[in-house]
Amino acid sequence: MGTKIKTVFMTSGKSIVMIATTAFMLFLIIMPMEGYGALCAKQEKSTAYFNGYDAAQSDFHSGHAQNQNVTSSSSQYSQDYKQGYKDGWDDAQYNVNVLESSIC
Repeated sequence: MGTKIKTVFMTSGKSIVMIATTAFMLFLIIMPMEGYGALCAKQEKSTAYFNGYDAAQSDFHSGHAQNQNVTSSSSQYSQDYKQGYKDGWDDAQYNVNVLESSIC
């Protein structure tokens, strides 16, 4: 009998490509997205605003609590920096909430 056995396993080359593609797709899905505040900000926003925004995004995504040196009423940071920090924190929190609600 000339029965041919079919294999259900992929060749190693195909499996490596599939694993790499899957890993890349997961990276794109899980990667923290830039908040809409910075993307849609008006050009008149100062450098201090964007520095505060970036600092808040970094703090949030690295698991740190809000920086009380920035958010306290006696903070020595400029109003622009504090506003950027607040907007950055809110945007980061918003993005996490959107991801959580889309998964659950």
